[in-house]
Amino acid sequence: MQEIQVELETATTTIEQLHQTNAVLTQLVLHMLNEQQQIEEKLIKINQLESAAVMTGGIAHDFNNILTTILGNVSPAKMLAPKDENLIKRLSNAEKATLRAQDLTRQLLNMTTDNKPAKQLASIREVIQEAVDFSLRGSTVRYELSLPKGLWPAEIDTGQINQVMHNLIINAEHAMPHGGVIRIHAVNRRLDDLRPANLQSLRPGPYIHIAIQDSGTGIEADHLQHIFTTYYTTKAQGNGLGLATAHVIMKKHQGAIYAESEVGIGATFHLYLPASPARHVVSQSGTERAMASNTGRILIMEDDDTLHDVVVSTLNMLGYEVILTRDGHETLATYQQAQEAGNPFDAVILDLTIPGGMGGRKTVTELLAIDPQVKAIVASGYATDPVLVNFEHYGFCSGLAKPYRAQQLHQVLRDVMEVPAPAATTSLCPHQY
Repeated sequence: MQEIQVELETATTTIEQLHQTNAVLTQLVLHMLNEQQQIEEKLIKINQLESAAVMTGGIAHDFNNILTTILGNVSPAKMLAPKDENLIKRLSNAEKATLRAQDLTRQLLNMTTDNKPAKQLASIREVIQEAVDFSLRGSTVRYELSLPKGLWPAEIDTGQINQVMHNLIINAEHAMPHGGVIRIHAVNRRLDDLRPANLQSLRPGPYIHIAIQDSGTGIEADHLQHIFTTYYTTKAQGNGLGLATAHVIMKKHQGAIYAESEVGIGATFHLYLPASPARHVVSQSGTERAMASNTGRILIMEDDDTLHDVVVSTLNMLGYEVILTRDGHETLATYQQAQEAGNPFDAVILDLTIPGGMGGRKTVTELLAIDPQVKAIVASGYATDPVLVNFEHYGFCSGLAKPYRAQQLHQVLRDVMEVPAPAATTSLCPHQY
């Protein structure tokens, strides 16, 4: 009997252990199923975001083509307009609105994709002025600008730097709920090895220093070190993204941003952007003067019918002879025929994306096989595409982000055509300008 009792107790203990193990296993299975469901939901969200990014990119490309058509008509109309200040002002406003729409599409792309800036040579004075005009339109806050005419130009993504300026100006405005003055000044600076501690991340060289000062409430010292952290905010209705976004953009431009503040006095945000003092931005008047003096044969690959007349008329107005093609195969045949006839093209502009046909990336590779000295320019409505951002890595001499103004087109062509032809031993353009 005693042995039976022991066996019963052992069996009971074993059964209890099995029940406990079963309960643990059940909980583990339920936990794994819950984790699997969460993973599946996350994968669905990732797929949705990827689909949204692809769709956004496609919409941005088509929208930028439309903007190119608008800008391609407005800019020449502005050049040809009679000296009527009211008419020129209206055309200038239309031009600025179109470029602002371009900036918005770029910001939309930056929200859905992690891309490098699509840089181009730009006037910092113009970028600051446009950002102030847009950000403080209808505001009771006053502003004072100190922007010397001799400010160096810079290689920047104008949409992104415009966004930085907009975020900082709005931040300054919010710091002065009862009104005040925003002071913005910019100067040329050369940094050397003895630069301050907060600029040690920058390489020595030429920079543009922009300071944005408000007369608001100021920022407490405890908060100052966190203001560029994503989602960090001391505002009841803030999202903590404005300053964080500005910080990320400045880093992508190999620049720097930092702030100084005194509670009750206000805050000053400092920006440092790498400058290009050896280059110059072609002004509108400069483009007009150069229109009659340009010569050269330009081959353009563009499949969008709405852009054909715009591009041809703009380049004809600038003094160039233009030949149009629709895809890579036609472009290669046309280029080779011109070479064999002894009437070569001085530059080629290739649209990056040709639906159903050979696009710019493959076409330039084939062109380089025909002529290692070809001077090719990539154009695209995908402003943040790697080929447009790093055009030299793909065999192009320069890039044009759509939409572009007549003076931008002129400047790119002039820069590319003035560079000595590359040696036959290399397939890349020598970017010496």
